[in-house]
Amino acid sequence: MPLTLIHSTHEAVQKVGGIGTVLDGLLTSSVYQKAVHRSILVGPLTHPRDADILARQGEVLFSSLDGTGQGRVAQLLGAVEIAHNVNLVYGKRQLGDGTKAEVLLVDAGDVNPRKMRNFKYNLY
Repeated sequence: MPLTLIHSTHEAVQKVGGIGTVLDGLLTSSVYQKAVHRSILVGPLTHPRDADILARQGEVLFSSLDGTGQGRVAQLLGAVEIAHNVNLVYGKRQLGDGTKAEVLLVDAGDVNPRKMRNFKYNLY
């Protein structure tokens, strides 16, 4: 069964050093690629320019910042955006050897407080 792995990192869009280098090495490894069908890098959307960086390194398929997106992806992520009051940027980033990884950036600065309380309660 092909695996989908999610990597949570502050370097989802731009390699700064440490973990970005590790992820580049891991995601481009032939052994990893044989075992993993889909890789998703999830990180914080800290600045609107993060979407521009992603666009230069690959493609932006959905952005609640500027209304980019269409079809099923826009429908699904748009619903998440509204329900949780977050900004989302989703796309694909090209790594060093041409390997692509999906990227999901989330700005949760104005997240719906009621949903957050419920989530924390359920974790407890």
